[in-house]
Amino acid sequence: MPETQDALRTLREERQNLFQTEMVPLRDIAATRSLTAEEQQKWERVDAEIGQRTARIEQVERAYEQERAFASTPASRPEPEGRGGSALADELRSVLSTDGQQRRASVGFTQQEFHRALASGTASAGGNAIPTTFLDRLAEPLRDMSSVLQAGPTIIVTDSGEELQWPTVSGHGAANANVAESATRGGTDPSFGKASIKAYEHSQLIVVPRRLVEDAAIDIEAFVARKIAENVGVSFAQKLAIGAGTTETQGIVTAATAGKTGATGVTGAATFDDVIDLLYSVAAPYRATPRSAFIVADAALPGLRKAKATGSGEYLWAPSVQVGQPDTLLGKPMYPDANMESGIGKKSIIFGDVSKYIVRLVGAIEIARSEERYFENNQVAFRGILRGDGLLEDASAVKAFQGGAS
Repeated sequence: MPETQDALRTLREERQNLFQTEMVPLRDIAATRSLTAEEQQKWERVDAEIGQRTARIEQVERAYEQERAFASTPASRPEPEGRGGSALADELRSVLSTDGQQRRASVGFTQQEFHRALASGTASAGGNAIPTTFLDRLAEPLRDMSSVLQAGPTIIVTDSGEELQWPTVSGHGAANANVAESATRGGTDPSFGKASIKAYEHSQLIVVPRRLVEDAAIDIEAFVARKIAENVGVSFAQKLAIGAGTTETQGIVTAATAGKTGATGVTGAATFDDVIDLLYSVAAPYRATPRSAFIVADAALPGLRKAKATGSGEYLWAPSVQVGQPDTLLGKPMYPDANMESGIGKKSIIFGDVSKYIVRLVGAIEIARSEERYFENNQVAFRGILRGDGLLEDASAVKAFQGGAS
């Protein structure tokens, strides 16, 4: 692991050095005049090199997290605190091991535990001091796969999966000004609505050789948790972003109304002016909060990285130089999303107070084992089930850039 940390440190230093020594001087030139063809070529080369190092950093970070998860065997693994300790591990291993009599476990987690697990990858949130538990191993891929969970929604955890009625806001009302001492106090009432938060199931079935399960050197708990979480994470992340609603989760992109529509004839691409207009389409209280952020379709990122501010021609994109922190756009965190689409009529960028998007998780996660179906192949099947949903409680809090019609 020290070698992995050294590699990460070197890559970050190289990226920062490229940005400071080569990109910043070009950015300063672009602020006063147009770049020459040679300068433009150099900019594109440096931009590509920074992008390559960013991709390598993400790969190495991913490998590091996997290395950390599998670093210790069940016998030597540090004993986590509270319910993440031996009692929970014994219950799960009874399901996951071949000599256990238990075939199914429904493990309940509280809202506090989910919040801790989802934040455990961020050093500033105390992640470096949190022991790796089953929930941490499950939540880490969920967080990594979902830009919405990374951006900071409000997470609620319920013990069971019954439908919840959640208040929504469609209008904030207004107070009367300059009211006389004896006059009737009035004002306009806020407009409230009501929406249902359900518990849609996301499940994964994996089949592994019996010999792998029987191997005492393999941490079967970590193996199954990660493999289930990676696939469940992809499914849940997609719905939190672009779920259509009605019969499935309504994603934050689907729920966001257009704050800016792009020009026609540019295949739906966003200009930097469009991004500025999108930022200011969100009401000031939601725009100014530290919880506000951009979520951007992967396909739209290259154009934004090359975009210049009108007039000065300055490149305003800058890579993050702090571990665990996202890149920023107009001073706001920016999270890429592989599920969002970019193009004609598509919502390729959203901005706003992401905490107004409610993510509901059912605390009971079911892990089950079956030996019968794949008996003739000497294999064991494991199934994991996670239930959750999401909704935007205030439509004015998040707005979208939508590509032009043609």
